[in-house]
Amino acid sequence: MWDDYEPGPMDSSDMLAMGLRSPRCNGCKFAKLKHELGDKFLHLRGEHGWHDVYELDAQPTPGQGEPREHEGRPIRFRASFMSIGHSDECYHWRPPA
Repeated sequence: MWDDYEPGPMDSSDMLAMGLRSPRCNGCKFAKLKHELGDKFLHLRGEHGWHDVYELDAQPTPGQGEPREHEGRPIRFRASFMSIGHSDECYHWRPPA
């Protein structure tokens, strides 16, 4: 166990408590993108099981890798998440009323 005489390594929750970085939560970011994109939201399982988010009917950005289309419709890469669960730093984002 760590104490004041032999402090342990700093982790992300310590930095959050000290105000050195903002809260982050993949689940909230995923939900926010889903709300923002609406009918244009596309969720695909990417390489190694990552959760990739694309915007339907949007031209791919220059240099975007595959996939560049889905069922004949162009897609633009928006984000990739290892998991879409809520973290211990969740800020409980909800769609506006």
